[in-house]
Parts: sequence; C-alpha cells; structure tokens
Amino acid sequence: MTGSGVDIAINLIAAFGIGALLFSMSMRNADSPVERRLFSLVLAIVLTLALRAVFWADGGYFWESVALLPAIATPLLGLVTTEGVLRRHAPFLLKAFAAAGLALAVIVALAGHRPFEPGFSIALFTYQSVIVVFCLCWIAARKRQFLSAAENRFADIFAATLLLVAPLLATDFPAVIDLPARLGAIGLLAAAYVYASAWSPKFSIGETVLKITIILACAAGFLWLAVGFLGLDDWRRGFQFGAVLVAIALAAGIVFQLMEAFAGARRRGVTDIITSARTDSISAFLEDALSPEGLKDAVVCDERVLADYDQSIRDVFSRKPIMRLRDLTGVRAEGAAREQLAHLLRRHQASHAVLLRDRPLLIVLTSAPPFSDEHDLTAHLHLLRKLAHMIDGGKAREEPA
Repeated sequence: MTGSGVDIAINLIAAFGIGALLFSMSMRNADSPVERRLFSLVLAIVLTLALRAVFWADGGYFWESVALLPAIATPLLGLVTTEGVLRRHAPFLLKAFAAAGLALAVIVALAGHRPFEPGFSIALFTYQSVIVVFCLCWIAARKRQFLSAAENRFADIFAATLLLVAPLLATDFPAVIDLPARLGAIGLLAAAYVYASAWSPKFSIGETVLKITIILACAAGFLWLAVGFLGLDDWRRGFQFGAVLVAIALAAGIVFQLMEAFAGARRRGVTDIITSARTDSISAFLEDALSPEGLKDAVVCDERVLADYDQSIRDVFSRKPIMRLRDLTGVRAEGAAREQLAHLLRRHQASHAVLLRDRPLLIVLTSAPPFSDEHDLTAHLHLLRKLAHMIDGGKAREEPA
C-alpha cells in the first residue's frame, strides 16, 4: 500500500485541514458524549492521514504498521459515534463483528500483512464498507420522532459526511480501484468541510453541497487550463494535479468556515458578557462589560479625560449616539467639535465612539477586532448604551427617532 508524492501531499493537506477542525473541537470544551466520540473519530482520522504520509515518505515497515492502527480503529469509532447520535445500541452481532475484525486486523498488521496482500487490503475495505453501509441504513431508518430537532439535524449531517467519504474511500485500496491518486483523504476533507460549516447558525446541507460542487468545478477549470497551457498531456498527471487543487481548496474552506464560527462565537460571547455585567453602578457595569472577555481594548472617557476638549463635543452625537472615525474625517465632517472627537479617536487608536451619558459627559471608544464584522460591534455598542442608560437612571440622551 505504497503511495506517490501526490498521495503524500494530499494526505498532509488533509491532515492540516482536518487537524484545524480537531483543534477547534478541542477548544469548544463540549461535554456531550456524542461530541467526545466524534472527537475520538476525528483524532483517529488525523493520525491516519499524518502517519500514512510519513510511511509513504519513509517506506519503512515500522511506520506502515503504525499507520494502519488508527485506520483499522476508525470503523469501530464510527459505529460508536453512530450509537451516540441515535441514542441506541447497535445489534450485538454487528458489535461482535466490528470488535473481532478490529482485533484480527491489528494482529495481522503488527505481524506483517505484506504476505497476505492483496487479500488483506480487500478484507479491510470490506470490513470498513460493511460498517459504513450499516451506519447509513441505521440513520436512514431511525424514528425521527424519538429524537429532538437538534439530534435529527446532527444525524443528517453525520449521514451526509458518510456519503461523501464512502465512495472515495475505495480509491485508498489499489487492489479495489487503482487511480493515479488516492481520493479517500479528499472525501474526508469534504466531510470535515460539511461539519465545519454546520457550526454556522445559517447552515444548510444543500448550500454546503453546492459550495463543494463549486470547488470541484473550479478545480476542473484549473485542470483544463493546466492541460492547455502547461502541457499536461498525460491524463494521469492531470488527474493528480486536479486532486491536489481540490484538497487545497477544501482545506482552505475548512479554515475559513472555522474562522467564521470563531467570530460568531465571540459575537455571542460579547453579548453574554455585556448582558451579565453588574448593574449596581455604572462603573461596575463598565468594568465587567469592557473586560478582556467583552469589549476589550475599549477606553472610557469621562470628564477628567475630556478636560482638554471642548464640552460641545457632545453635540456631535446629536443625530446618532455612535460615531465612526471615517464619518468625522469625510467631506461631510465640519466644525471644531467633530475635529476634536476625531482627534480623540486617533489619540486612542479607536474607530468608534459611543455616548453613554450626556451630563456629566461619558464616552466609550473602541475598535473592531480583526476578522470581525463592524455591524456586530455597532450592535454591541447600542446594547452597551441602552443598558448604561437604564443603570444610570436615564441620564443618557434619548435615541433619535
């Protein structure tokens, strides 16, 4: 079961992309039994990809045996994860088959499987296929009314990932299907992309499949250009080139989806920090709301900080309580008060200012963190101002209609 340089590259790219997903899963600190089982499954997949690439690069018997161990354990972990998803135990005979197959495969792998090739590869593929097909049929035949909406949604996502992986997994066994490049890692990347996309509250399986289709279409377009302009007249080289492109695109898509999910989690986290801040005084409220977990790097400007500025600076907020630096430096920006507020923002390297209290004057300056949406920051500042208005006894200027 040796691999080419292209197979090594694809597996390393897949290990990176799925490893990023694994890292994000570990940061979520989820206590759900299903997520713990899924974490173990993804960990086994990452180890399989990384160790297999090492074996193909090294060619030694030791790494070959080590790389087979997590790959052999993956079907049983998939079955255990399916049990957790459906909150049901698998039939005893299937569990016995999975456990016996795992034990036998481990013994053969450690003792030396090369004398048994290609029979060992065909048997391992059959073992994996039987468990994957059973899991798919079990999920499809489940009684949806016995599961919650969230559990049914997760079951559909898990089934979609199995459907993406199953056909391409056969290409990892040249004794079954011999192609210029193994595509099992690409199937696993596509499955990881679906799961990473599922963290978005606007997730749609159809939309995600459409995105994967677009990635494949773009890879096919690049492949056509490569054949036309780079002279890849050999279809095998073209196939390998396209497989690497798809792997890179899917890995990049996983990282992008995880960044979006991280931004969304931070957005929800900031809202929770602001709404759970102490309300016994305005100073205590701002101390909690502007903590490192909330609107970090924000600056509170009271009358002492604003002593060097004209108090007419409050008039800048007459039309809207939140001002941006670019609104104060554009063509429409006129007047000494606007210039002073712009100077205040530049002095503290801030991009937004919100008026919390008119008399005595109280302003908060802040900037949007990297990879975040400015609309999220504006929503947080509106929430901050309204709660401050309630805590401070209605001293903040009323919102304009």
